Amino acid sequence: MTSQNPSSVAYLMTSRISLPEEYVHYMDGLVRDNERRLAPLVRALSDRYVGKSTPNTPPLRATSAWRTAYTYYYGPVNALKLQAIAVELALRDPAWPGKHTLRLLDLGAGPGSATAGILLWNPSLELDSVWVDADPAWDGFALVQPWIDTGALRVRRDTRDLATEIQGSFDLVLAANVVTEMQADVHARAARLDRLFTRALAPGGTAIIVEPALRQTTRDLHTLRDRMLAAGWHVLAPCTGRGPCPMLANDRDWCHETRDWIQPDFHHRLDQLAGLEKDALRFSFLAISRTPAPATSPCAARIVSEIRHQKGRIRLATCDEHSRLAAWEIQQRDVRANREFRSTVEALRRGSLVCPPHDRGGRLDPTDTFRRLL
Repeated sequence: MTSQNPSSVAYLMTSRISLPEEYVHYMDGLVRDNERRLAPLVRALSDRYVGKSTPNTPPLRATSAWRTAYTYYYGPVNALKLQAIAVELALRDPAWPGKHTLRLLDLGAGPGSATAGILLWNPSLELDSVWVDADPAWDGFALVQPWIDTGALRVRRDTRDLATEIQGSFDLVLAANVVTEMQADVHARAARLDRLFTRALAPGGTAIIVEPALRQTTRDLHTLRDRMLAAGWHVLAPCTGRGPCPMLANDRDWCHETRDWIQPDFHHRLDQLAGLEKDALRFSFLAISRTPAPATSPCAARIVSEIRHQKGRIRLATCDEHSRLAAWEIQQRDVRANREFRSTVEALRRGSLVCPPHDRGGRLDPTDTFRRLL
């Protein structure tokens, strides 16, 4: 299985993310001729995740078809989210993750989407992995079979509950869509993850938490971030600062990611049959370690909003190294009149790291320096 070289993936921060052609062909072979059978289940899954299920809907966990539909539809999507996070971590620290052979713990692993994302980012890695999921029916490896076949991935499944303390010396711990499923308040969840990561991670290891880009789910992740910082963890991404998350000051605010992607044909066919439209990858995440992140530019700020094009102006918001929010406005006429300024503005995306001219926010004009760092 081939993919982009990690040394040349900076374009992923500005361009549409895509699955490697070889992997698309592999997935197409699994999905083709099964779309009409899987599409109703895909739709039912989507309705559950966005809260549209009826109270009497039977539990989908009762059939292997549910797991198959989840694997083929949500598996590649969730894998690409992990790939995007790995891209950012490697761009912010070229030495990350520090090893060629990694011990990996995938919590709530399901079909192995998170593990697949790491290998999509760097297929030259070798992973010795443990997949933990309380549901013993997740017994297949369809999503990652190509890497198992090449020997790049070795997997052992573990069906213990996440409440059980897990000991080990893992270089990477992945927790995708796990926090939202924990049956406890956010402070108890933070305490549990603090204990779990402390016992499971090797020195210098990284824990990555990925959650849906829903307001309350993401705000819980912001609270969890603050609790982990207080417990001595360091944020590697997405934040550039260590202060309390400013999004928590207003109930309407939350900070999530949006990544454009090239939807593969097999996935588009499932979308059409299910009456859905996966137009972008949306998620929230937190990457932490006991080891501090390499220093960024002292002016570094992250764009934490969409780039909103309105009549006569463009608006965006940043969060800086002191965890301060700033709102910025750009006049459309300034963009049209200055080619260099236009190219700078057109390169901005939600999630971009930038160096603003000051921390006060306000109107930007072509004489201001608003430099993109990542």
